[in-house]
Amino acid sequence: MTALVTGMTNGPPVHLSQGLAGLARRLGSPPPAVLATVFGRWAEIVGPGPAERCRPLSVRRDVLVVAVTDSAMATEARYQAANWLRRAAELAGCAVARSVEVRVRPPRSAVPKDP
Repeated sequence: MTALVTGMTNGPPVHLSQGLAGLARRLGSPPPAVLATVFGRWAEIVGPGPAERCRPLSVRRDVLVVAVTDSAMATEARYQAANWLRRAAELAGCAVARSVEVRVRPPRSAVPKDP
């Protein structure tokens, strides 16, 4: 089954995947296939150890935003950023981003709960 979508214009219907790709482009995001590579193959991009301590949050306007568990991982992420971008490009078949933004976000289980 093929999904077709009509837009706000009087143009012909387009395939849903084309419509989503166009929307992603207008929002400053790479194509859906590139995002699928980044999020689905993260451990291959960064390695199994770092993948346990960091995760991708978004890719927008040529910036890959990652969340890390602590400041030590933040330092490693900044040091490895060029390698990660290179590996992501190899797996995606095109450039994913030009830079990496690192945000420290402790795992939810490490955040103290109110009594």
